[in-house]
Amino acid sequence: MKVLSTGEKIRNLRKGIGLKQEDIVNNGITRSLISMIENNKRNLTYKTAKIIAHSLNAYYIHLGKEITPDLLLETENEQARRIILERLKELEPLLLKPTPGCEDQLEDSFQQLVKFALEWHLEEIISDLWERKGSFYRRIHRYNRAIQDYYRALEYFIKTSRFNKAAEIYNLVGNCYYCMALYEQALVYYHRVKDILEIHSIENHKQMEIYYGINTILCYRKLKHYDMVLRTIALYKDTVLTEGEYYDRLLLIEGNTYRDLGNYDKAIRVYEKLLKKRKKLSLSMQMLVNENYGELYQKLEDYEKSLYYLQHSYYCNLESEPNYGPSLCLTEAKSHFAIGKVDEAFQLVQKGIGLAEKFSSASLLRNLRFFRVKMLIDLGNYPEAETCLMEIEHSLNREQGPRSIIQVYVFYIDLYCRWEKKERCLSYAARLQGMEL
Repeated sequence: MKVLSTGEKIRNLRKGIGLKQEDIVNNGITRSLISMIENNKRNLTYKTAKIIAHSLNAYYIHLGKEITPDLLLETENEQARRIILERLKELEPLLLKPTPGCEDQLEDSFQQLVKFALEWHLEEIISDLWERKGSFYRRIHRYNRAIQDYYRALEYFIKTSRFNKAAEIYNLVGNCYYCMALYEQALVYYHRVKDILEIHSIENHKQMEIYYGINTILCYRKLKHYDMVLRTIALYKDTVLTEGEYYDRLLLIEGNTYRDLGNYDKAIRVYEKLLKKRKKLSLSMQMLVNENYGELYQKLEDYEKSLYYLQHSYYCNLESEPNYGPSLCLTEAKSHFAIGKVDEAFQLVQKGIGLAEKFSSASLLRNLRFFRVKMLIDLGNYPEAETCLMEIEHSLNREQGPRSIIQVYVFYIDLYCRWEKKERCLSYAARLQGMEL
């Protein structure tokens, strides 16, 4: 990456299509003037830039490219910024849809871009680069790496008083901890979003307030602080949200919380309230309501009714909303297995695993694999269950949080207890005890 002077830029554009200086001479500009501009002995005015651009475009138009006066007149800093943005545009497909083995390529590219931005003191660009790099690592579930890069971005956002971006970064860091099942740490960073909202007036204030509320509610649910869940939902329904998609999401979380508390009558009332306005709900929300309604009837051990709601949730629209497929496969598999439809349950789990791998849903992929292990253990197929558990254990990394490792050890203990392999059972019990300590 190289920043060119105005003269160098014009010379490169001219030579790039095999032109001589006299080829772009016209009544408004002489060869002598072009030579002096290209050798940086004369400054370029807008009038002259317009004439040169017009002359170059007589040739560049056939290449599908337009040379503008602004391009010729841009400062070196503006040129450096443009070079970085153009390079980012080239990298965008990999950033949004990472492919296996692309990490090293992207890491090298970002290091070059950051170094280049530092040379030209483009602090705003530097912060955006770190944010984009962090989001790349978050998409491939390398959460600790993502957090490191987000913090580098945060340093610049705070330094330049871009508090709206700082709030977004705290939200993303909280999301990383949430994905690692470290809910207490996630809450710490979500609360930092609230601190910014209370102190600063930012452009996206309402949106960040909504994100803060929903994210904290989700953390409270994971931590089983159900009183805080219901209290925060009530507060938001009274003061922040009265209708719309996020209001519906709050209602759904409220219904799920009552379900988790065993207050099934209240949960049903909430689900029915949502289903009554089915036509106003998005497709994804309709699916989620039916899916969670189905889970309620699983808890009531009414598996036929559970399947009724699950089959009304989404399967007929799997192609239009594929990201929800893994979750629905898992939920429906549980009902099929409970009523003895073993083959159907395994087929659904396998289908869910395929979808989870396709759409990079790490937590759902893990949950589907765990349920497959549970089915194998319950059916007495201990050797295959052990093989599946080993595959899960090898696929885990530190960035997926300690809870996943604990879950693996619990399954090993259950397996070896039923298999009557006492030594192995005690071995994993000791590992589990060591982690808990």
